[in-house]
Amino acid sequence: EEILLFVIEKASLDSYTINAEAQLQKMYQETYEVSKYSQIKKNYEKLFDTYGISSKTLNLILDYGKFVGFNMDQKPEAKKFLKPILKKDLNKIDKAKIEILIADILVLEDRFNEALIYYSKAQKKVKNHPLSQEASFKIAKASYYKGDFDWAKTQLNVLKASTTQLVANDAMDLFLLIEDNTQEDSTFVALKKFAKAELYTFQEQPKKAISLYEEIKTDFKGNQIEDDALFKQAQLFIAKGELDQARLNYKKLLQFFPESLLIDDAHYHLGVLYQDLNEVEKAKEQFQKIIFNHANSIHYVEARKRFRKLRGDDLGE
Repeated sequence: EEILLFVIEKASLDSYTINAEAQLQKMYQETYEVSKYSQIKKNYEKLFDTYGISSKTLNLILDYGKFVGFNMDQKPEAKKFLKPILKKDLNKIDKAKIEILIADILVLEDRFNEALIYYSKAQKKVKNHPLSQEASFKIAKASYYKGDFDWAKTQLNVLKASTTQLVANDAMDLFLLIEDNTQEDSTFVALKKFAKAELYTFQEQPKKAISLYEEIKTDFKGNQIEDDALFKQAQLFIAKGELDQARLNYKKLLQFFPESLLIDDAHYHLGVLYQDLNEVEKAKEQFQKIIFNHANSIHYVEARKRFRKLRGDDLGE
């Protein structure tokens, strides 16, 4: 805070000041209690009074829209703020970013068809930009949330070859999830529940998501989808600081689903959990399993780095 306030006071360029202000307000969102949110909102409004609404304040615009829509749960107000900005003289990329955020807020409200319209507008607006692939993935995800699995798979099948590695990986993961869990269950009961749990996570309702994953684990015990539920639930436990519950989930996944596509993910995240708990030998064991057994894993490089650091190697850092 002290450093950012110094930059705000001393910077000679508006771009530096606006950047520092954006970082400062995001920091306040992460550290302040909900009771202080109204003050943060006023801070943003003062910044818009000072610097206006334009491309140079785009990061502030997006941060504020997300803060009001997600953190403050004032979705109609967030949309009321964002939609008129699309009529301003902004470049296509800036408008696409705003359209994606509006669509995200519509997904919070379960208004999937409207969300798909905004995602599609953004995707078409910036066809040859990585943002277009992000919008395409969000189209697939929204279709998945609403239970339209065939259309989601069609979108994901194209995105698997995305030039953006993160999008390609996410698309592959979601494609395989749908593919694996629609072959045995023609009614898609389990997958619909799983998609609903993921939607709760996106909507920042972790308790509901954890409860629904628990229901899936009970109702579909031993089924293909249980390992996915164990993993996703573990991630939510980590976020809530319930590390023992997370550790139990990862260990169950490793024990009962040795052929799961999530094995390397479970080893890696369990290793990180042990590392955070300063259980060095247990952490090393998990990272070592990735190094020796999962050389193609996306976690391989980071697991190797963490293992060497725990072993005491000089990594030149």
